[in-house]
Amino acid sequence: MKKNDFEYYNYLKNRSKFSLWFRKNFLLKPVIKEFSGKVLDIGCGIGEFIQLYSNSYGIEINKHSVNYCRKNGLRVYHGSAFDIPFKNNTFDGVFCSNVLEHLEKPERAISEMKRVLKKGGILLIIVPTKKGYKKDSTHVKYWNEKNLVKLLKKFNFKIKKIIYFPFSSKFLRHKITFNELRVVAERG
Repeated sequence: MKKNDFEYYNYLKNRSKFSLWFRKNFLLKPVIKEFSGKVLDIGCGIGEFIQLYSNSYGIEINKHSVNYCRKNGLRVYHGSAFDIPFKNNTFDGVFCSNVLEHLEKPERAISEMKRVLKKGGILLIIVPTKKGYKKDSTHVKYWNEKNLVKLLKKFNFKIKKIIYFPFSSKFLRHKITFNELRVVAERG
């Protein structure tokens, strides 16, 4: 296991109480209303979304995070966005937050997400806006509204909503580090 896997797990686990509260209550709670039924969280980290949404499962590539989630009673499996360990048409929703910008082959991941998603199911992808993207050296592809929508349409997803959160103003969108682009799409 890579040293930086453990470092990243420690970073997630040891964030301040305020940071964890802010992420759960301000960034993740609005996401829940987009889903109904069984949801898969891809790249679930330490399981914050799964703790909020009871009918959810997670996959995570970092074994330290998987072990942490399992010790806390969460249904999390070791796996990657390129090889999701579930059968076709398993989920009513797929949540993918702050993962796509790390992937060199995002098409493979979107194909897998579509495979495990039921027809009419909801895919919600969150990526950082410009300032957040530039802050992390592990990011490999910048996703803006245009290229993310194009990717999803290539896989026959119907775009339902495009949200810049928490700030939607064109001026603030790319000025705030934690601002996000959220795209809600339906599997056709």
